[in-house]
Amino acid sequence: MLMKKESKDFTVAKLEGLWWVDSDKPWQEVPREEWRWKLLIRQPEFVTSEIVEKARQEVIKKKEIELVNEVKFEKNEGRQMRSDIAYRTIFY
Repeated sequence: MLMKKESKDFTVAKLEGLWWVDSDKPWQEVPREEWRWKLLIRQPEFVTSEIVEKARQEVIKKKEIELVNEVKFEKNEGRQMRSDIAYRTIFY
């Protein structure tokens, strides 16, 4: 909604999930409570950490969802996740 107000509307990308275990054991043998994970949503280049923070504050104010405090903004460029696409991700 913030971007729409600034005439920079965009389609939200698909949610992606990454998970792993910090163990030498096969993942099937590690209890689920010990699994680590990230949920990622690709963002256009014009989305900045300041915009994410503004959206976070709106969610806290309007929806009273405190879990939004766990959201982080991270920029990854290059081949770290997929081909040569620049990623801006929001994840838990």
